[in-house]
Amino acid sequence: MRSFLLLLSFITGCEASYVWGCRGGWVNLTLKYPETNETYTSIEVLLDQDKIIQITHNDTWANQGVFSMYHDKQNKSLRVGIKPISKDDYGKYKFKFKSDGKSISNGDQRVKLKSDNPCQKPFHLTVSRTAEARISCGNKEYEDNYRVKFFCKENGPICEDVLSTKSALRSNGSFTLTEKERGFTVSISNVSAQDAGVYWCGVESTEIRYRAALRKIQLKVEDGPLIFIPVIIRVAVWLLLLSVLILILICTRYSKNKRNAAAEQHVPEILYTRRYRSAPRSLTQGMQ
Repeated sequence: MRSFLLLLSFITGCEASYVWGCRGGWVNLTLKYPETNETYTSIEVLLDQDKIIQITHNDTWANQGVFSMYHDKQNKSLRVGIKPISKDDYGKYKFKFKSDGKSISNGDQRVKLKSDNPCQKPFHLTVSRTAEARISCGNKEYEDNYRVKFFCKENGPICEDVLSTKSALRSNGSFTLTEKERGFTVSISNVSAQDAGVYWCGVESTEIRYRAALRKIQLKVEDGPLIFIPVIIRVAVWLLLLSVLILILICTRYSKNKRNAAAEQHVPEILYTRRYRSAPRSLTQGMQ
């Protein structure tokens, strides 16, 4: 089965754009006004004929469960997000553009969200500060090479691009994106505490403004040198105690040896004195 295959057909009448997503990921879709000369006051979104969300204000986000919608009046477009995608979110979506509460002729747009596979498993990565991190996106079923690849970092409700193949620039500071035959990799050199956070890698359609997430990456950065300070302190304390103990043993042994040597030096003198003093007595007794 193909993962994240995007099958697109331009919206004509009741036909819909078929979009492949992945369970556990997210999709962002931008729809242009059906009629650019119209002024729309509200937009409804229905899933399989059931209304799920409606927005009546411009330039603000409307949220309902996993759905979010932004009516960009200046650019005459509607931005829609679904995060995270579950099995209940797949189906036929109808976007009804209305003016003064009334539906506009030819004002409906349709998108069908489908999926074959779940997303790649989330990737939890812990690295030490100043080290290098490497992240892999895509798998053996990753095929649609014409699609744009991107790597973004979560910032509140949005995911801000760090790198994208839409640009010729494949490096951004410490981040480097490398395309492969299947998918792509992102390396982060000289990791800092500011690099910690949640990232997503995914693909973007070049036909319509559509983005789908492939994989969630949770990056945790540990301050490497500080981690070993408590260990170093403990080792230093033990070495100090061991040195003191050895010094005490050496001093005790040296003091004991010194006393023994002093005692041995006095023994001959004592014996000699005793013999010298007892000799006259013996001689005197013999003479008598």
